[in-house]
Amino acid sequence: MRSYNYINSLIKILILLPLCFNYARGDETSTDIIVKLKVESKYEFHNRFGEYLEILQYQIKTNYDKFGKLSSVIHYDGEGNLQSKDIYYYNNVGYLVELSSYGPDGLLLWKNIFAYGDHNKITHEASYNPDGSLAWEDKYKYDKNDHLKEKVSYLIEEENEYVSRTFRYDSQNQLVKETSFYPDGKRSSDFIYTYDFDGKLVEEKFYDYYKKLTLKDQYKYDRKDNLKEWVLIDKDGKLVNNYQGIAKKLYQYNRNSDVINIELKDDRGSVVKKEIFQYGKDGRLIESVKFYVKFMFGKVHEIPIEKTTFQYERW
Repeated sequence: MRSYNYINSLIKILILLPLCFNYARGDETSTDIIVKLKVESKYEFHNRFGEYLEILQYQIKTNYDKFGKLSSVIHYDGEGNLQSKDIYYYNNVGYLVELSSYGPDGLLLWKNIFAYGDHNKITHEASYNPDGSLAWEDKYKYDKNDHLKEKVSYLIEEENEYVSRTFRYDSQNQLVKETSFYPDGKRSSDFIYTYDFDGKLVEEKFYDYYKKLTLKDQYKYDRKDNLKEWVLIDKDGKLVNNYQGIAKKLYQYNRNSDVINIELKDDRGSVVKKEIFQYGKDGRLIESVKFYVKFMFGKVHEIPIEKTTFQYERW
């Protein structure tokens, strides 16, 4: 059973509406256009006799061209060993047409090919194995308003093409319903989306295979339209934990509307986790740290779990 927080929901909606042309074009946000290289380092904290040691788990180096488009993403393990390298290729108008991944030996792992139709809408995505055989395939159909209305997938094992998802919109061009299907054509589930008068997502309803309402994601915002609260409730309106044991998230922001703190609570209302964020002078994220929050020996203890750092190199 799935449940998404607000960020995941927005990502999903952005991908499904114009099918992520920011991704297809390889564009980052405007603040990243002048960045040549971004290095993301992920650490885990290990308790050694009361001292928390930071152990590097992996590192990702993302390279951009002078137009701000992704050119390559290189993955390393905690020992600095190369794991894989993804290379991005674009057409003359800047749209992603090929994404290839290579292993540490330099041999191809997989290759994705993208095709576009009218108004530069993505119409076809296919993934190929190193020997050139097709691994999977997706086709996209749009309505007269250029909204994505249907995703058709090809199941290689059964050589079966089937409608995997359909999408419905309201008069304000907002996605209001997403339906998933099994390969045999039977309906799998529905997501129903509700928005406020400003167009902000305020609720997601999840209906299971039997068309029964099981979960609701609800969102509240502050005066600056920043997300301030996410909750997950069941059909009776009671808080319920997701697969991470979280039922509620509370967000805090700085003057620039950058999130600086997230408190994560369980279905009993107790804070069980916390995440803090730090930014550089240019507004870019430079560090995030996650903690377990536990009440022990009459005190609240914040136990560090993991840390992610970000370094940037400009053109």
